[in-house]
Amino acid sequence: MKTMFLWCTFVLIPVCIAFALFLLVTRGPLEVRISAFLPFELAFFAVYVPVEIFAQSSEGTLFLLFVKPVLFMAMLLMADFLVRALYAGITGGVFMKVVLAVIVLLFVLFLPVLIETFWYFDYSWLVWGSMSLLYCFPVLGVVIQKSGLLPAKKAIQ
Repeated sequence: MKTMFLWCTFVLIPVCIAFALFLLVTRGPLEVRISAFLPFELAFFAVYVPVEIFAQSSEGTLFLLFVKPVLFMAMLLMADFLVRALYAGITGGVFMKVVLAVIVLLFVLFLPVLIETFWYFDYSWLVWGSMSLLYCFPVLGVVIQKSGLLPAKKAIQ
């Protein structure tokens, strides 16, 4: 029950519903509106996450002050990558790419809330800490790849 409540308050309303309303209300090409996913969500979460953290607890814990913001930042970065992949699959007519993007997107949107639930119910820090690290490492790879910090692979001739 706690997981579903957190999923609705941290994912469904701010990420899914707010961005869907943003897409419906704004004008311009759909591609430009899709590319505005990350700035739109980052602006929202920059205010929402600190308010939620301080409303949730009067004492600052390691999880609330450091892990939770990193988890939700990682969620938004990976969701941005997957929303763009979903749009590319829809416009390109590649059905399997769309299905895969939707499945992975649902997993990406659900896992931070599951990790927070483990913390909330006092599981060992090894459980939620290791899950947090495993969740953030692929995001780090996507960010490094998108930023161009690594040289591009050369084709084998």
